[in-house]
Amino acid sequence: MSQNQAAITSGGVTLLFLGGTATTIWTVEHLGRRTVMLYGAVFCSVFMILFTIGLGVNTDTSLKLSVASIFLFELSFGASWCGLPWIYVPEIAPLHVRHVGTSMGVFTQWFITFIVVKFGPMGIQDIGYKFYILFCVFNVLAIPFVYFCVKETKGLSLEEIDILFARPEYKHVLQARLRGDHEASDKGNVRQSEVLLDTVEAK
Repeated sequence: MSQNQAAITSGGVTLLFLGGTATTIWTVEHLGRRTVMLYGAVFCSVFMILFTIGLGVNTDTSLKLSVASIFLFELSFGASWCGLPWIYVPEIAPLHVRHVGTSMGVFTQWFITFIVVKFGPMGIQDIGYKFYILFCVFNVLAIPFVYFCVKETKGLSLEEIDILFARPEYKHVLQARLRGDHEASDKGNVRQSEVLLDTVEAK
């Protein structure tokens, strides 16, 4: 691949990645966090496996498959796992540790990024395409993780999310507290409306 072709390919991958991230503005609220992460993990796994196989076979046709696969991988990743963790982690963490959970999420992402950038080139130089098997494994493992461990938080308030993750013996307490807050809020809204009506009538 010439330098010009490499630049065009890199630009195309970046544009697809950008386009994928833009879709999460709609999908995260209409399809849900869990659904987007689950399908994202499936598609990322498929395209990363195809990318690795293409490099391993190492023919003109298989290398074209690898190029197409990395384009589609970036699109899939951008449309799912790129942005969703930044939304999901603060949502599910309790208020008193939300800052800790968010900080740990950011730290973990950038620490893993550092490891890949630092040691990835050495791994590729030593074992070639086999290095990408590591990425295939982690992508595949994300599928059962999301399926069994990730709960849907679409459309829920932070208080309702607390109930979703609460222990069974505490759920009824939180539900009662939430009902009480809603009743107080409803009464407050009625009282506020009465005050506004009195103000209008006085004028």
